[in-house]
Amino acid sequence: LEAEKAASAAEQTARASQLASLEATLLSTQREASDHASRLGAELSASSRQVSDLEAQLRSAEARAAQPAPSAVPHARLEAMDAMLREQQHELQAGYRFSAACKLQLALGRREMLSLAYVVSAWRRACLLIAARSEHEVGQADATKSAAAAARLRAQLEEVEAHKHGLEAEKAALTAEQTARA
Repeated sequence: LEAEKAASAAEQTARASQLASLEATLLSTQREASDHASRLGAELSASSRQVSDLEAQLRSAEARAAQPAPSAVPHARLEAMDAMLREQQHELQAGYRFSAACKLQLALGRREMLSLAYVVSAWRRACLLIAARSEHEVGQADATKSAAAAARLRAQLEEVEAHKHGLEAEKAALTAEQTARA
């Protein structure tokens, strides 16, 4: 019985240790996810700054192109080149915006993916903790049932011992009676 109690206590200690280990792992994963989210935020702000810089360069180039330059090139040809330059600048601007939008969407997609991965990981760890607690409670219930069964067995053993002593007393009385008759 004491061996069972010791085994039950050792099992409960092991489960408590496993539970503490799982909780420490959960905290570590939460810190890692927070650090990663911070790095993604920094990358996003750097990309936004690059887009702003490129747009400023584009506006500056447009302003320079809009200024008339004295030249010997005929006016019609100059207007055609100016229109072509503006068209190219608009295409370049659209390309820069598209590139920035793609980078931003990629960064946000990564962040969402990491957030989902973190949530799934946290859910999985929570399930493991719940399962460990459940096993711990089942173990405690088993230990309680075993203790109750041991108490019932002790009570039955005491009843048998009392009955045995009663039979021995009767036997001694019968033996004494037979000896007295003889």
